[in-house]
Formats: sequence, C-alpha cells, structure tokens
Amino acid sequence: MQEIIQQAVLTLMLVSMMFAMGLRLQVKDLLGVLKDRRLIGLTLAINFIALPLVALLIVKMVGLRGDVAAGYLLCAAAPGATMSTILARQSNADVAVAVVLLLVLVVVSAVCTPPLASLMFHWAELRVERLRTGMAIFSLLLIQVLSLAVGMVLRANHQLLAMRWEPIAAKFATITLFVVIVAMSIVNYRLVLEIGGLSSVVILGFIVVSTFVGWCFPGAPSSKAATAFASGSQNIALATLLADRYLSNEGLMTVLIFGMMTYVVLLPMVMVFRRRLPTLA
Repeated sequence: MQEIIQQAVLTLMLVSMMFAMGLRLQVKDLLGVLKDRRLIGLTLAINFIALPLVALLIVKMVGLRGDVAAGYLLCAAAPGATMSTILARQSNADVAVAVVLLLVLVVVSAVCTPPLASLMFHWAELRVERLRTGMAIFSLLLIQVLSLAVGMVLRANHQLLAMRWEPIAAKFATITLFVVIVAMSIVNYRLVLEIGGLSSVVILGFIVVSTFVGWCFPGAPSSKAATAFASGSQNIALATLLADRYLSNEGLMTVLIFGMMTYVVLLPMVMVFRRRLPTLA
C-alpha cells in the first residue's frame, strides 16, 4: 500500500511539473534551444561520460562495495530529473533551456542508463544482474512528454487561459515537490545512518561536483543556472525503478538517500539564483 501511494505521489509530481512548464513555453522556445548543438552535445558528454567516470573513480578510490556502490553508480548513470525544471522556474533561470535539457536527458536515459550502469558495475567489479530497458521506463518517459505537450497545446490555443493557469499549476507542482521532500525526509531519515557516513559524503560530493560542472557551461547566467540544475539532479524515479528490480533493499535505500541529498543541495541554490537573476520570471 505504501509503495502504491508513493508511486502515485511521484507520478502526480511529474505530471504537474511538466504540465506547468508546458503552459509557460511555446514550440519556438524549445526549438531555439535545440538549435544550440554545442549545449546539447556538451550536456550529453558531461552527463553520460564525464560524470559517470567521476562516480566510478570515486567508488574505486574510497572502496565502496556491494549494493551501496551499485545504487550510487546507478544514480550517476541516470541523469534527467523533472524537478530541475521547477527549480529553474523558482530561481528565475532559463526555463526553456531546463526543459529541453530535461527532455534530451530523459529520452537518452531511457535507452542508455541500463547498459551504462551495467558497464559501470562491471568495471567496479560488482556482482549485479545485467540491467535491461523495460516498458516501465518508457511509460515514465511518456508521462513526462505527454504532460508537457498538453500544457504547450493549451498555451498555443488558449494563451490567456494558460497564463492564468500557469502560476496555479506551478504552485501546485512546488507544493507536491515539497510534500515529496518532507515525506522522504521523515520516512528515510534513518537510512543515512544505516548506509553509513562515508557513503553519504560520497553522494553529497558527487551532487556538488555535478552541479558546479553544470554552472561552468558557457552561456548567460540564466542559462548556466538551468544547466547547473540539469547536471546536478539525477533521475531518481528511473533509478528507483531499476534498483527495485535489480538491487537489494540496501541498493534501493542508497538511491533514496541520493534523491534526498539532491534536494538538500539544490534547494538552497534556488534562493541564491533568485537574488542573482532578478530580471527573469
């Protein structure tokens, strides 16, 4: 029962976030970002090559083993968190950049994360069954894309209505995100102690490094803020699906800790960016 409720809340969060972003954007906004091949190429290279290699190197250096290491590497191999879009909106970052990078990352993750994670497990000498792409992963992707499309269609055909609904939908998405954060903190506060302090420090370090790398992307400050959120947040929904099927409870708990710590790092950055990017809505 608890898993059903958790899945329902996560799905509601995904739908509300992407719908709110769709109400805010037009097709030309997304096409303009998609034309920036350097940005797209750099995002893919950083998130699917550089950062996973950093995570693998850290595992080797600190000696993480078992499903704790597997859960950590799985998160590192799964970029593209929906929450990056709502964080971008709240921090006055470039929402179009955030949405396009999210779409690119979640589409590529649906195909590449299972084999990439399996390869990383092999290099780390972890005994984990080879991960495979399943229908549940594509269903997760479809939910996000359809929610965004519905919002964009509504904006294209009923702009005034979309302008009235967008703040409401965005506020609802923010509240849902807050509920998820609080719920994860309450339910999983003991997980950090159970998994171990070293693992928590490793996860925290990876989130900080990946966020900083995103901020170092070329572009205007509003675009850099969007890429910071895109690179700094992993697709915990996808990682949870895979961990629940292929890893032990210890590995699944590691994924949940990763998600919880992502909120801890990125939420304070929203306030920092809001002060530095005051001109964007």
